[in-house]
Amino acid sequence: MRDYSDVRIMVIEDNDEDYVATQRAFTKVGALVDIKHLESANLAISYLGIDSGESLPHSQRPHLIILDLNLPGLDGREFLQILKTHAEYGSIPVIILTTSSNKVDVNECYLKGANSYMLKPVDFGKYLEGIRHLKEYWLDTALIPG
Repeated sequence: MRDYSDVRIMVIEDNDEDYVATQRAFTKVGALVDIKHLESANLAISYLGIDSGESLPHSQRPHLIILDLNLPGLDGREFLQILKTHAEYGSIPVIILTTSSNKVDVNECYLKGANSYMLKPVDFGKYLEGIRHLKEYWLDTALIPG
């Protein structure tokens, strides 16, 4: 089995239960990744150093970002636009993981540079299946920056 401990994933999610479900799902599918949890897009902007102009060292940058859309303060759509136009971070794959199936949201996110758009299922079994697919594609198949 592959060692995923060197894979850094940033999860931007304000709902603690959803974050715990994501963390638990990665563990259950055998991807013991390094997860950095931030509860808002504003905190993510600060953590990445976008607001200060000081980028994170490469050894600390996320390889993948999982982003909720409906966040307090700066929402996921605004964060996505800022990130994807940033010279240092624009190539990081962003997976939208949200409850919104609104076609306007889906289209807007892809236009702003989202790499994938997934719905959060209520059922943990389906949630687990979604994370398994995410792992199989983004961690086992695709080549990601970093």
